[in-house]
Amino acid sequence: MADKKIKSVKLIIVGESHVGKTSLIHQFIEGTFDEGTIQTIGRGEKNIKEIPLKSGEKVYLEIWDTAGQERFRTLNKIFIKDAKIILLVYDITDKKSFDEIVTFWYKDIISQLDNCKNLVIGLAGNKSDLYKKQEVDLIEAQEYAKSINAIFKETSAKNSDAVEEIFYELAEKYHELNKDKNKDNDNQNIKLKPENKNEKEKNVKKCCK
Repeated sequence: MADKKIKSVKLIIVGESHVGKTSLIHQFIEGTFDEGTIQTIGRGEKNIKEIPLKSGEKVYLEIWDTAGQERFRTLNKIFIKDAKIILLVYDITDKKSFDEIVTFWYKDIISQLDNCKNLVIGLAGNKSDLYKKQEVDLIEAQEYAKSINAIFKETSAKNSDAVEEIFYELAEKYHELNKDKNKDNDNQNIKLKPENKNEKEKNVKKCCK
């Protein structure tokens, strides 16, 4: 059915403190920006938004904010285990925030996931409205995104540049990678025979780069 809704998809947004993770969520969910956004402590609350897909179906993005402070950096495996989409965020005016994505955040998440097959990765260079103070080279960021197979955008939570685009593209990519799985789930009650053992053995665990 064209208006069929598939199950909620867990998206976790990570990165250093002050890169604008919470502001990106507020801009996407509410269309607002607050210069005085309070720093996230520990795990932020879940935010949900319905996303209409090009196929006519819909997906509920279940967006979780995370803290970037040192004492909260290693994410709890129980917290991230069901994540299907990871959005890595850095501040284009802060080279260290990008370096930490490369050297810590991406590797920490991948190391804790039991299976990252069909995991969708996004990379957002936030605060693009401050381009005159940019420290992170655009080409370098694009090349890194390509190396981890991530959707990349330079975004601005302040003026909303590319905010909707990155979330929508992440949702579309997730749906594209999992559409066959969703069809299988729909048809599981009319399956004529058990899955062949040899077929099961073909489903080898595949990890991310």
